[in-house]
Amino acid sequence: MKKTMVFFAAALCLAAVSCNKIDSPAPASDEIQFNFSIAPLGPGTKAAKTGWADGDRLNIWIDINGVDQTDPDLVLTYNGATASWEAGALRSGVQANLKADGKITAVFEGYNDFSKYKSITAVPKEPGSNAYIKFEPDRDGGWVKMPGSLAYSFPLLVYSEQQDYSYDGTTLTATFGNWEFKSKFKVLVKNDNGNMTGSASNYYLNVVDAADNRATGLGIWYLHFYETGESSGINASSGNTYGYVRGVQEADGIAFYFSDFATTAKDVTFTMFIPPYTEKTYTATNKTIVANDNTKCVGVALNYSSFADVPEP
Repeated sequence: MKKTMVFFAAALCLAAVSCNKIDSPAPASDEIQFNFSIAPLGPGTKAAKTGWADGDRLNIWIDINGVDQTDPDLVLTYNGATASWEAGALRSGVQANLKADGKITAVFEGYNDFSKYKSITAVPKEPGSNAYIKFEPDRDGGWVKMPGSLAYSFPLLVYSEQQDYSYDGTTLTATFGNWEFKSKFKVLVKNDNGNMTGSASNYYLNVVDAADNRATGLGIWYLHFYETGESSGINASSGNTYGYVRGVQEADGIAFYFSDFATTAKDVTFTMFIPPYTEKTYTATNKTIVANDNTKCVGVALNYSSFADVPEP
């Protein structure tokens, strides 16, 4: 069998209008055709991402009978010049096991590099200790560094899970919509003075409602793509119960993604920790932030120069 690779295209949906589909060219006898419709991401004020950009990738998992499979069955790449998606090679063995109908899942992750999920790096160790750093509130409402749980770097994560597909022996047809954001709150710290140096994963951030020291929704912990037996999808869990996450590098600064956060007319404190023991803080006064809607990721942007040093105790 020749390498299964065909051109794929789909017109973006307009708001409140059904998706239009553009079929891929007719396949050869030993190729497969993809007839997919892909809805845009939901709009929203201050949303971190509302549309597809050139080079965006969607990882596709298809329900087939088989063993646990963490690599995607198919990767789609968005071509900004033609406003269309292009399909790579279908994973070996998938076509022969496709059913007449089943479920299919699409996942967008901000790294656009699936391999980064194979070796997530943990928080640096405390000097002279075999334990990892975690953060825990002390009795006076401050923060102390304690050995214990881990914090991770994670990008934007969006998925359209368990959608229906049909397969007639030649063409695989599906519609991806109802996008759900696992990461619903983004804090971008802009490198406005050029002093944010080194790896973004060396920076991590906590955000709290200053009135009661209530942390954000949990920091995103790990992601497990799966395909096993008769189902496929993702497990996206949260961890570091005090809401610390490590940064990811983006074009204009370092971004920190949280599962959610919501507060009304309160002071919000952003505390950044930079190993080995540099701590910086910034407080925004009387702010309302609502970032708990599964249909979007709300973004907040701050300047690194706005953070003040916190003296060591």
